[in-house]
Amino acid sequence: MGIATFEKTDDRSLFLKMHPQVSQDGIWTAYTANDKSNIYIARLGSESPRKLAGEPKGIVWDWSFDNTRLLFTKLPDWSLSQLDVASGRQSLFLRKAGYNLYQAKFAPDGRAVGLIGCDAQRSGMGCRIFVVPLKGDGSPEAEGWAEVDHSSPWDDKPRWSPGSGTIYFISDRDGHYCLWSQTLNCATKRPAGKPAPLYHFHNSRLAMINVGTGLLEIDVARDKIVTGLGELTGNIWRLKRGENRVD
Repeated sequence: MGIATFEKTDDRSLFLKMHPQVSQDGIWTAYTANDKSNIYIARLGSESPRKLAGEPKGIVWDWSFDNTRLLFTKLPDWSLSQLDVASGRQSLFLRKAGYNLYQAKFAPDGRAVGLIGCDAQRSGMGCRIFVVPLKGDGSPEAEGWAEVDHSSPWDDKPRWSPGSGTIYFISDRDGHYCLWSQTLNCATKRPAGKPAPLYHFHNSRLAMINVGTGLLEIDVARDKIVTGLGELTGNIWRLKRGENRVD
């Protein structure tokens, strides 16, 4: 799960770190930083972060399973690119006409990538989930795009089950931001049936929608799903006349 953090730099400006991604073995982290959207990596617990060679600019989404490549949305064209961590070499991974591509995640079995595509003409709108099979060499089958049934303006944050047979995601298809699941054909990675609700967050006080789509994230473990929720509370205070006390 990624969260944004801020820290003070030497020039006293705010240094923004966005969407940190931890490698599958828990050894490395990668994130987007500063107003130039540079990509940094660090070995957890042992070294300072370093900016990658070639100064790639974009939003990091995932590590390959051998820790050699990063998937990221390249700025400013919003295509999905891959980055060789050692050399800094960038190459196009996926592009789809009419869509900006985000939230790309490798399936645990290495046979597909799940991602979202949003309407390129309407920022953050018309977002839908796609699954793209991968060839034996890890490259995508560009003609094999499969789309999860999309009945709402916004589906987001596709996350794989540990067995790669299900994608969990957030959708507003019932009028609220809730967790949904889509079962996939294990062989083809194409949707099998329709999405099903997994957990509803219809309480206006404690809900996903209170976080905001930009910061809202989910992540899947072996036996649980972790997500952020925003809590809204309100208080009415009374100041008594003649007393410096508030009840």
